[in-house]
Amino acid sequence: MNSTTILNESFIKVRGKGFHYIWLRDNCLNPQSRNPDTFRRIYDYTENPQPKPLYVELNEEELIIDWDEKPSHRSIYPISWLMKYAYDPDPKQICNEPKLVLWDRFWFDKHPIERHDIHSCPQSLWMDELCALGFTLLSNMSIEEMESFLTKSIGPINATFEIVSDVKPTPDAKDLGDLMTGPEVLPHNAHNYKLSKFLMPFFYCVEHNAKGGESILVDSFRVCEDFRQKYPEYFKILSDTPIVFHKFDPQNNYYFSDTAPIIQLDTQGNIYRICFNEKNCERTIPFEKTESFYEAYSIFYHYMKNPAYQYRFRLNNGDCLLIHNVRVMHGRTTFDPRSGIRHLKAGFVDWDYFTARRNFYQSKHFYLQQFSS
Repeated sequence: MNSTTILNESFIKVRGKGFHYIWLRDNCLNPQSRNPDTFRRIYDYTENPQPKPLYVELNEEELIIDWDEKPSHRSIYPISWLMKYAYDPDPKQICNEPKLVLWDRFWFDKHPIERHDIHSCPQSLWMDELCALGFTLLSNMSIEEMESFLTKSIGPINATFEIVSDVKPTPDAKDLGDLMTGPEVLPHNAHNYKLSKFLMPFFYCVEHNAKGGESILVDSFRVCEDFRQKYPEYFKILSDTPIVFHKFDPQNNYYFSDTAPIIQLDTQGNIYRICFNEKNCERTIPFEKTESFYEAYSIFYHYMKNPAYQYRFRLNNGDCLLIHNVRVMHGRTTFDPRSGIRHLKAGFVDWDYFTARRNFYQSKHFYLQQFSS
């Protein structure tokens, strides 16, 4: 055991990693500083912006610090916790994000997609696949299990106008997907006219025995990377030019509207969101930019419609398709309603709930072990 008294220094080294005293005091783990049940911080470091240690003890298992405070305060940090949260030279991620797999139709020739039986498949498997590919396909789900499975596995179903809606041919239908003719629905994503675009659409197959009606998925991130490489000037136009996405809904007395570029980039220039829906966008932009924008949009749309980028498959009874809305576009081939029934249930779960649930499973052992010690 090594005991020392340290004064007039701003940090301490533990196994080669530096930890500032202000950071250590701010991240004290005891119940007076952090709630032991929720792990939320109670201590307000701004009331003591220059904490000073009176006594420091560092051994193989933990770092112990007595602080120069009244009343006296002791902090104990397991070494394993410090190594997990070390930020020297850079912070680590607590939860691991799977590497994105950008795909096209030919990728699935070598990597056929499996339907994951909800009664036997580990939840981590389909969750990781949903993160990596932008979609996953669950199976052997009864209609009675649908809502409870999604709620318990992910989170509450998003309260749109209907919590769960029917997708099937309907007389006097207003939505393209519900017309009695069963036309093709071209790849798009949903709710671009809302600020809360980070949704996860789900499509549950109640019955499907009609001819045609295959589901279409497109990895828009893969499309965008290829588009950027071949047409960098058009890519810049679509990522720089905001357009209006809107929906006028007289039935519910709403007019939704949001303005955003089709291709949205983060601060490092990486693609992180696509807004693409031909039926609810308005391409009204400044006069001098109109022709070049239409050129860029036309070529981009042809990429989306190119079968080489489209993964097509048939939903079977009891299947449930989950999609990352801002990445994977969805659509449907034509089908003949006279040949049989194609009836889906559809709705949304907030993507935040999915990532939070997945993060919880990854980190709960660490939190429960470290913060309760």
